[in-house]
Amino acid sequence: MKRTFYSGLVLFPLLFILACNMSGPGADDRTGYTGDSEQTGQIGNGKQTGGGQAGNGEQTGAWEPVSPGFHAAINGSSVGDGSRDKPWDLASALAHPAIKPGDTLYIHGGTYRGVFLIKLYGAPDAPILIRPWHNDEVIIDAAGETADSPGVLAFDGSHTWLSGISVTNSGADHLNDHFNDRSMDGVYFVGWGNKLLNSVVRGNSGNGIGFWNPAVDAEVSGCIIYHNGAIGPTRGHGHGLYVQQGTNGTKWIRNNIIFNSFGKGIQVFGTSVEVHNTVIEDNIFFNAALAAGALEQSLYIGGVRRADNHVVRNNVFYAAPDMPGTSASAKFGDAYGPFMKTSETNGIAMFTGNYSVDGMLHITRRWERMSARNNTYIARSGADRIVVAYDVYDHNNHTVQPANTVQRDYDYNVYYRGMIGDNNETGFASHPLSSVRDYDGQESNSIYHETLPSETAVFIKQNDTSRLNVPGFDANRWHVAVYNWAAARSVSVAAPGLAPGTGYKVYYVSGLGAGPVAEGTYNGAAITIPLDGAATDVPKGMEGPAYSPRFSSTLPFFGAFLIVGDLP
Repeated sequence: MKRTFYSGLVLFPLLFILACNMSGPGADDRTGYTGDSEQTGQIGNGKQTGGGQAGNGEQTGAWEPVSPGFHAAINGSSVGDGSRDKPWDLASALAHPAIKPGDTLYIHGGTYRGVFLIKLYGAPDAPILIRPWHNDEVIIDAAGETADSPGVLAFDGSHTWLSGISVTNSGADHLNDHFNDRSMDGVYFVGWGNKLLNSVVRGNSGNGIGFWNPAVDAEVSGCIIYHNGAIGPTRGHGHGLYVQQGTNGTKWIRNNIIFNSFGKGIQVFGTSVEVHNTVIEDNIFFNAALAAGALEQSLYIGGVRRADNHVVRNNVFYAAPDMPGTSASAKFGDAYGPFMKTSETNGIAMFTGNYSVDGMLHITRRWERMSARNNTYIARSGADRIVVAYDVYDHNNHTVQPANTVQRDYDYNVYYRGMIGDNNETGFASHPLSSVRDYDGQESNSIYHETLPSETAVFIKQNDTSRLNVPGFDANRWHVAVYNWAAARSVSVAAPGLAPGTGYKVYYVSGLGAGPVAEGTYNGAAITIPLDGAATDVPKGMEGPAYSPRFSSTLPFFGAFLIVGDLP
């Protein structure tokens, strides 16, 4: 038996509206955050070093570009005119003044070595689109470049949408770069209204994406983000995304697959800056910090200063049951240790429609309003596993600690085994769901099952092309998460919107480098995804027996997949 969930078909009520000041960035908004201390966001110069293998962009079939556009290629030059016959080199193209709002820049296939800067200026109603030429594979690879750049790709400018590329650093040393102060983000985001779409960010020694304060009204959507960061003296460093957002605008993080980082999956955090206004939805998270040997939170929202207006909805979480480290899938709260705040309260946040297996929702300290509704929490590894910890209840005195959340709304959740935990004056304790109902009045309509699910759960998350409304944006792309409760050898899924007769490929994202695990021509009914025997990728330098077992396959129980249909 199988249950299939399609993103966008079931919507949960929004309990509050993000209130955002839509004015432009202020003069003090150029602060990035790299590592563990705030720094000024200096942008690299777009230096290109070396060549790589060039693609000629010649394709058979009927494909035509969505607009004449401009062109960049491995064999291009700064004195070209940006035409297909005389393309620019990539560094010149990414900041060329001839590219205006509404234009398209096509990057022809190849590996572009070095660090690069995007500094193009589109308009809110006419963004600039950067994308590969047809089905060309475009890789930006720092290749160990140590130029003065905070990222392999520094993303400045405004209203520029980059789609369909890979960003990596084949010269990253995940075992030593943190100690040698050589960590570099994959994408360093500071531009206004920019979007990174349908791209792969992997194997960088800093954060996969540094999504910093100046990146107002920016978005990361449809990306696969993994193996980013480096091992430190006591823990891993480098998150899938490190996010800071002030009161201006909103950051959107949608429909990404984020896994096997060295640090957290997503960290929304600041020491001297408040963090506001994020929407984190329809993502697939699993095994955050697995690369460093001990799991951390897939999602952390909080900081030394105030956190406010955060929506986390319709995401799925998975944590390997046999790994050490925290069991928290998502944590809302304060900083810790010497950074613990003493007087400020957090604002409002919502966690709704999420599906978590062997993880935990952990809500700490004071939130003025916190909602956790319509979620599914599953304790696969043991009935006594804590799946929710509110840090609210003092069961010894049957009271709510006054220093914690003021307005709470925890209800209509579904539990499959598991316990609810609290952290009070006597320490950490776990309690059955009925205890919370009796003492606090929450979860009155929630459901508890004493056994695990028996039907395989399949979550299908398709690109939302109608929302983007950009010609040529790839609709033939789906992210799929499978929880194989029925112990099946394979699962069949539909691909909404894929035209019958279209070719497709299926990739197991933990082994993207191994190629597709299935391919064929869509018959209009179903695509079969195998749930066993898939190879996995291992970060460079960690192939030996001391590290490689960490990256064993999550199959047959859990798998995250990418389905890509051919362009027409």
